[in-house]
Amino acid sequence: MDIESDTNRETLTSRMLRTVFVEAKSNIAFLQHSKMVKLQEMNGAVLGNMHQTRFSAAKMMHLPKANVIFNYRGR
Repeated sequence: MDIESDTNRETLTSRMLRTVFVEAKSNIAFLQHSKMVKLQEMNGAVLGNMHQTRFSAAKMMHLPKANVIFNYRGR
């Protein structure tokens, strides 16, 4: 495996995790997840093509230590 591609995959996954966490904290239904991803991409965010379904979003919220990963402070 290429270290650069691993780093890129990790960066993209981190961005998606933050998106999912904000959706959950804002009470946005995961049914809207793909629309939120599309909105971010329209605004210039690069999120890759992984974890774009509502099922992936729901699974991400149940990751151990999710609050540490997301580093979200409610701002």
